[in-house]
Amino acid sequence: MFNHLSIINKWLVTPDLTDAFRYNIAIEPADGLAPGDLYWRVIGVHHLASDENAGKHNLFLNTLTREGAVTGGLIAWGWEGQGPNENSPDITLDKPANEPGGNIAIYWPQNIWAEVASVHRSERVLNVHTRHQDEGQGNTLGHHSFYVVWQLVQYGMGPGPDPEPEPEPGEVDRLPAFLAKLKALIAEYE
Repeated sequence: MFNHLSIINKWLVTPDLTDAFRYNIAIEPADGLAPGDLYWRVIGVHHLASDENAGKHNLFLNTLTREGAVTGGLIAWGWEGQGPNENSPDITLDKPANEPGGNIAIYWPQNIWAEVASVHRSERVLNVHTRHQDEGQGNTLGHHSFYVVWQLVQYGMGPGPDPEPEPEPGEVDRLPAFLAKLKALIAEYE
């Protein structure tokens, strides 16, 4: 098994989405946030190495308080093409401290999505699947696992860049005039 607590401690200092991008996992920003709003931000995605995974096919999950302590909670999840009669009950993060709070089995050919089910908005992890090439005995086609951690942060104050805000209505239309004024000001000082 992997040492999830050391990964959390590393991500609290430096959030890391490298494995997300390497394995085509997308992070969908939380929408409708105003400065100061609390929301669940993905601070890291880890693809388990062959020796950590040992042939599993899971999405391991944790949530952290604003202070960085592991906390419980619920994870809502599902998959692309999920039918109305296919259930995906929320995952309760209630495992002992020596293991990740919860996990979801990833079955062939699912593309899993997951987010924190909370009164606060949450970033959503998309396109988690096991259809990756062999990477050693513990990571073969259909047998890849990932670890995702969300932290409750304040919009505009959390680690890493915040999602780009939606442009105000008409803001894009005013851009050419703004650029013309800016060029005129620069020309005055040249």
